[in-house]
Amino acid sequence: MDIMEFIKVVSMFLLGGLALYVQYNKKVQEKIAEITAKAVALIKEAEEIYKDTSKAGGSKKAWVVDQLYRLVPRPLNLIITKDMIDQMVESTFQEIENYAKQQLDKYVDKIE
Repeated sequence: MDIMEFIKVVSMFLLGGLALYVQYNKKVQEKIAEITAKAVALIKEAEEIYKDTSKAGGSKKAWVVDQLYRLVPRPLNLIITKDMIDQMVESTFQEIENYAKQQLDKYVDKIE
C-alpha cells in the first residue's frame, strides 16, 4: 500500500468517526433539551403530589430527578447522568423562582 492509499484510508476513517460524533452529539443535545422542557411540567406535578406534605422539598426534587432520568435511554446514561439531571432541575427551579419574584415585584410596584 502506498502512502496516498494510506492517507485516503485514514482520512475516510477520521471523517466517519467525525460524522458519528456529530450525529451522537446531536442526539444527546436533543435529549437534554427534551428533559429540560419536561422539568417544568414535572416540578409543577411534584408540587401537586406533595402539597399536603411539610418540608418535602428534597422528596419533590428527588421525584422529579427520578422521573426525568427515566427518559434517558440506557446508552446515554454514561453521558447524561443523574447528577447532571439534578443540576438541570435545580437551575430550572431557580429560574422559575426568580421569574416569580420578578413578577411579584412588578405587581407590588404597581400597587404602590
